[in-house]
Amino acid sequence: MLKRLILILALMWALPAHGQSFKVLDNCESVASWTVLSTDTSGLAVDVNHVWGHYSIEFDKVDGAANTVYGAVYRTLSSVDVEEYASNGGFFLLPLYVSATTDIDHCFLRLGTSASHYNEWRVDDDTLSAGWNNVRLAIDEPNASGNTGNGWQSSDVDYMAVGCAFDAQDDTLADVRFDRIVAIGGEQATTSSLSNDLMVVDIDAMRVDLAALEVLNTAIKTAAEKMDDWDATEDGTAATDGPQIMVEARTSQKAAMTANGDATRPVANDHGELVIAGTSWTTKKVGMEEADPLSEHRNNIELCDLSGITQGTSAVCGYFDLSGYQSVTVHCKATTTPTDTTTYTIECSSDTETTPADASYVDVTTAFLELGDNDHNASYVDEETILLLSHVPLHHCRVNYDTNSGGGDDGAITCWVKVLY
Repeated sequence: MLKRLILILALMWALPAHGQSFKVLDNCESVASWTVLSTDTSGLAVDVNHVWGHYSIEFDKVDGAANTVYGAVYRTLSSVDVEEYASNGGFFLLPLYVSATTDIDHCFLRLGTSASHYNEWRVDDDTLSAGWNNVRLAIDEPNASGNTGNGWQSSDVDYMAVGCAFDAQDDTLADVRFDRIVAIGGEQATTSSLSNDLMVVDIDAMRVDLAALEVLNTAIKTAAEKMDDWDATEDGTAATDGPQIMVEARTSQKAAMTANGDATRPVANDHGELVIAGTSWTTKKVGMEEADPLSEHRNNIELCDLSGITQGTSAVCGYFDLSGYQSVTVHCKATTTPTDTTTYTIECSSDTETTPADASYVDVTTAFLELGDNDHNASYVDEETILLLSHVPLHHCRVNYDTNSGGGDDGAITCWVKVLY
């Protein structure tokens, strides 16, 4: 009885499943991807006379200007791989309808990388009959005279054509139809196809060494007991029976791992409390770095700090992006020098240009407040001023300066921005 059971189990393990794999190359439910091969083909459309789904694809062979014997259509594919279907008797299945076979020489399926490089599979007219034909084309038997260019690459099919070749170029035939095109893999092995040699099971070779099994059971038992307390020698015995999750106790932070993917153990403090990210080993407290501290909500940004400006110079002192701030204060100071004086103005823009220099600006200098006498002027000469912008829909500001021709080349201006967001 034991030998019979072992034989049955061995056979069940050895035998592969029975079945076939397949890949649909086109469902033939639409002509959107299809094109006539030449002017000798017309009438490309879907038709309700079909085998699979809802429609088939239909075309007519006509006596067109191309003067060929072919009535056919083609389409491009996106690197379709049919490599696995080419072995063990794989084949293409192509339902094909013709209203008559009198003038047909053969019908064909072409697959390749382009219209210049393909393999061709043919079915001769003497195997066809009027009506639907279930055309089965062995993948490993393409037609040598029909293969073109470098042939096909079974792992990279980008071109497919279906049609018929007629006896003469002026032959015509209406309503040539085809339906779902499928690549089907060969059948897998079954019990009846296996060699008798594969059916022989060496029972002696399958005998169990009970002594070795006993050693294995002992090792498993020992490992399970160690898992119960993780490590029997670690600083005393766990008081609670059952599996224990142990971590590494430390009094200081362990060194960083040397590479990504290194194995590491979780860490606990010397009281067995789990240490998590953000723990300070000095204060024994958990804290996280503030992502947006209040101390950074107010900033002082320098626009320019210029001195020794060449006389008669007009230029932009600096640009500033106002986006994202609740309150902006622009503070400017032009200092009196022995020979030259410095005049400055400020301009703002609501343009959303990412480059400040490309924006369009409006002069807002009159909004400045002169710190000396609280006056508002159109421009300021050797004065210290301040401008407050709060909750305004502006994007950029810039400060312009101009030095007179006093001959000293020693104009000077300092501007900075204080922001709150």
